[in-house]
Amino acid sequence: SSIQVVVDQKEGEVLADILREQGFGVTILEGKGKNDSVKNLLFIQLKRKKIPVATKLIKEHNPEAYITVNEIKTMFGGYIK
Repeated sequence: SSIQVVVDQKEGEVLADILREQGFGVTILEGKGKNDSVKNLLFIQLKRKKIPVATKLIKEHNPEAYITVNEIKTMFGGYIK
């Protein structure tokens, strides 16, 4: 599975560190939101059974985060927990 999270730039690194401390692989990209506000996009690839753990961590540390969860049919390389 894959989780994508959009948060303010200053909160992205902190949230990524928290997720990484729990063993999740996180990739961060920079993007622009409404009115050119700078956002961080976090991409997390994980096993389906770990989705509740990851989303709970995200919501606890950033209740305003925009979160999407998708199923992955095929994945090559990278880090998955």
